[in-house]
Amino acid sequence: MTVVRLRIPSQPMSNRQDNWISLARKKQEELGDDLEELQNKLDNSQLPTHAYNVASKELQRLQRMSALSPEAGIIRSYVELFTELPWGKASPETLDVVKAR
Repeated sequence: MTVVRLRIPSQPMSNRQDNWISLARKKQEELGDDLEELQNKLDNSQLPTHAYNVASKELQRLQRMSALSPEAGIIRSYVELFTELPWGKASPETLDVVKAR
């Protein structure tokens, strides 16, 4: 019986690791740029104090998180929602029953 042994070069694994690390760095840089922009939006919004504190806490949590984490996208969307809601803006209410019908 003949045993066939294959030599698998270690180079492809190394290339995959390098590509993965490169991708992670690129994503982290993109996330950093987005986080600065998100922080500016948060600072310029008219959030109530409690809402601002919650959004800031989540943004800090996002900054510590890996860009490739699935949870990062969820937290980012959550903080963006805080910045996009019309805080402090209200439309005049019409309390006329006749017009409501």
